[in-house]
Amino acid sequence: MDIKEKDHNFRASPRADSFIAVSDDSMDADDVQSPAPVEDEAVIKCVCGFGKGYDDDDAIICDNCRTWQHTLCYFYQRPLPSDDEQYLCLDCGGARDDLDINAAAVRMRRKIRTLATIADRISELSCEIVARNEELDKLGCELSCVESDIYLKGPLLAEHGTAASWAVLDEWHEEYSLLRYEIDKTIAERDAIRARVDELEDDANRVKRNEPTKAEELKSRLDDEAAGPKLWTTACSLGNRAAVPHSLPPILERALGRSTKKKRKAGRLR
Repeated sequence: MDIKEKDHNFRASPRADSFIAVSDDSMDADDVQSPAPVEDEAVIKCVCGFGKGYDDDDAIICDNCRTWQHTLCYFYQRPLPSDDEQYLCLDCGGARDDLDINAAAVRMRRKIRTLATIADRISELSCEIVARNEELDKLGCELSCVESDIYLKGPLLAEHGTAASWAVLDEWHEEYSLLRYEIDKTIAERDAIRARVDELEDDANRVKRNEPTKAEELKSRLDDEAAGPKLWTTACSLGNRAAVPHSLPPILERALGRSTKKKRKAGRLR
């Protein structure tokens, strides 16, 4: 089997700029039954309908027609074939009764849209980082000028100046403090934006690996914990810990344990 390995052990697809969309309308019945091998291996033909212009590192190549299919579509929640196993796409006779074409299209559409949204947001934040750096350059120049006045002219004004000149010196020190505050604030804002970019890049990698983003994981966890009180009420009404499923959120497991201990202690006191 001809494969190309990636770091995550998937057989990798070619680059997006060489993808060619294959239309079902342009294929007759003979082509569908016995597809002829194509010379260009950079052809992606998948049941989801997405191909041209879409770069997906997770793709697998058909051993017969040499076209590529998305692993997210063909092997969703299923293991990939081993290196010594033959892989055929549907057009080449690959039997896949469990392949849901509509669901595959929905998953791929979500993946593409999510990655596009993340990319747009990263681009916006990158512009904000550039703006913060430009602001820091400007503030740095202003700070240098004030420092020069303070350290070069300040001693002379302090020793030989008048009350008016001392007031000027006080203004320089106040301006210096304000500039330092603005610089520290801008640096903190820039670093926070950079951290957000890192989070988005991590989310993009998760989506590429067909994993939920951090926000989706959090929502799922909160949904599970929201269902917890109902399970808790049921368990208390039945008076039986066995009524609580083993998948009870940890916070409720701890609460249930504390409640049991209190009941035992109260029983000993009586």
